[in-house]
Amino acid sequence: MYSKQVLSAFLLLATSAFPYGSASSSLRASVASTRRKLADDSECTLLVAEYLQIPGETAAPDSTIDCGMDDGMIFSIKGTPAQMKSLKKMWKDGEITSGGSKLGLGANSFVDSNGVFLPPGLDIAKNVRKGPKQERRRLKAPLTGDKPILVVKVTDSGGLARAESPAQIGDDVFGTLGDPVNLKSQLFDCSHGQMNVVPGTIPNAITNEAAPGVIEVSINISLTTNDRYTVHNAVTAAVNAKLGTNLVNGWDQITEPYHQVMYVTEKCYTGCGWAAYAYINGWMSVYQAQYYKQVGVQVHELGHNFGLYHSGGLDGATYTDHTGMMGNPLYSDDIGKMCYNAAKNWAMPWYDDAKLVFNPVTEPSKTVNLVGIAEYNNRPNGERVVVKLETGLTDKFFVGFNRATGANAQNDEADNEVTIIKANSSGTSQSYLQAHLIQGESHTIANFAGTGQSLVITAESIIISTQPGVAVVKFELQGSPTASPTNAPTSSSTATPTKSPTVPPTTPPSPAPTSSPTSSPTAAPTQSPTPNPTVAETNAPTSSPTSSPTSSPTAAPSKSPTVPPTNPPSPAPTSSPSSSPTSSPTAAPTKTPTAAPTTASPTAFDQCSVHTNGGKCKKASGCSWNGVKCISDGAPTAPTSPVAAPSAEPPVGGPGPNECIASSLSCDLGTCCKGCQRNGRWANTCK
Repeated sequence: MYSKQVLSAFLLLATSAFPYGSASSSLRASVASTRRKLADDSECTLLVAEYLQIPGETAAPDSTIDCGMDDGMIFSIKGTPAQMKSLKKMWKDGEITSGGSKLGLGANSFVDSNGVFLPPGLDIAKNVRKGPKQERRRLKAPLTGDKPILVVKVTDSGGLARAESPAQIGDDVFGTLGDPVNLKSQLFDCSHGQMNVVPGTIPNAITNEAAPGVIEVSINISLTTNDRYTVHNAVTAAVNAKLGTNLVNGWDQITEPYHQVMYVTEKCYTGCGWAAYAYINGWMSVYQAQYYKQVGVQVHELGHNFGLYHSGGLDGATYTDHTGMMGNPLYSDDIGKMCYNAAKNWAMPWYDDAKLVFNPVTEPSKTVNLVGIAEYNNRPNGERVVVKLETGLTDKFFVGFNRATGANAQNDEADNEVTIIKANSSGTSQSYLQAHLIQGESHTIANFAGTGQSLVITAESIIISTQPGVAVVKFELQGSPTASPTNAPTSSSTATPTKSPTVPPTTPPSPAPTSSPTSSPTAAPTQSPTPNPTVAETNAPTSSPTSSPTSSPTAAPSKSPTVPPTNPPSPAPTSSPSSSPTSSPTAAPTKTPTAAPTTASPTAFDQCSVHTNGGKCKKASGCSWNGVKCISDGAPTAPTSPVAAPSAEPPVGGPGPNECIASSLSCDLGTCCKGCQRNGRWANTCK
């Protein structure tokens, strides 16, 4: 089976990792006698327990995921942290249904008083039975018609038990002795007679029945030293023995002797903080101390058995919605006239002909008249009880009129107001109150259903002086919808948007080419081709060669050679160098055409460029510094080529290290970068 080391690890996990289900010292002493290996094909029904925390006491867990065995015993699940995380995630994602999903326990799983221990290598996702098989789950007890309930008064090995007699306990649940507000009366009134709680029939009643629907059992363990799992399993075993039948019959509630069973214990001593707990879609609820008799607690716990999760409030806490019983409910014996909130009312089958669902995206303006659930049977004009707003998303919105009268007369929050609740589509999930509105107030749901539009819900009028009281609610979708996205993104984007063209157009070409070269070379080839090629190329190279080659090399090689090679040099150099280098035009057009042929006389741009000196303009009048050289005020901005004016060092006052000159000149880096200064030297590519 298992080595001592593995067993020790499991026991450590059971006693330390699960603070609300840890084993007691007496159980640890008896582990060897209670542990049993499960068959390799064993499985259990996954059940979610919801705990009702007592305000002001040490917090109990909101919920746990437990294992229900075929004999009715319910254990905590002991697994590795990764297994427990996977289990919880599947539940949160809706892949596990409490009372409907099965977990294959795998080879070498075992169970003892501490819980069901999973083999460390068990893959949770692969062993949760879901899909078509899950749909053939147990038949859930109906929510209409007679509902037989068994109440069990528990006495522990030390004699601890509730002081009330079985008859008094039965009266608090069934009203058999005239209790004015109880579980039976409240569910009957909230459902308008569609659910009728009745005392369960007890086999061999003369011997076993302590009061109608109530039996007493004794357990051979102490309440003071055992956790809730050990206690409720001991009670289940005692009830099965007394009645001679199992409370669970293959987890098909419709064939079981009782739809729901309530365990009443004297008090909680280990792992407390809860008033009661119950299993979602299950048969069991457990009460400690006086809480069994409080109508709000009874209706809350049975709500869990009916499939309802908690109701949270405006603060986002788990059960602070006091507009319905699935929040933290009323704590009183005879003050309990309160039903469920709008979302939970949608989930119940009691008001089906008074429900309305519509999609504001397709019906952007709609007005609905609502009545409270207590006046469901008085709707002369077809008023609705609850409206569901379809969103096309997981979360839906439910709107109701929280009329404080009749079965809902002792409602605890937002009396006679319009309430807005968010929950899943069925309304059964953990829900959250979004707003409650008095007459004239509005609530806005921004970006409704992902449309980019706002849904405004307005309580236009609330009338409670008549029967029924009516709330007129208007729904209006406002704003323009968000544009649909393109079908597919573009394959690539440019590094930066291209710049706009220069404000003034280029000057028209001169009537004829210049008769002699300009006094200085042209600034540089244009950074992008012009819409049309140049009108004509220059006629010929300069009339005579330069006197001698330039005195020093250029700072960097030219970006690329011209399309044809330049003309051969003149037969002999001049006797002395010229005062400035010639522009050396090629015999054929350059690779990239210039914006226009050179003008008949030096341009203002060139006139200013010769005054570049040490990062500023030597000639100030009519010229300004553009970050690289002097240009004429108002002249088109054009970059200088690093080969235009040779220099032993990189230009001064231009771009900094690793900064592209094109960026300095407000060009597009992706298309017109003609030189970068990197680490103090010019480079002809930008990387």
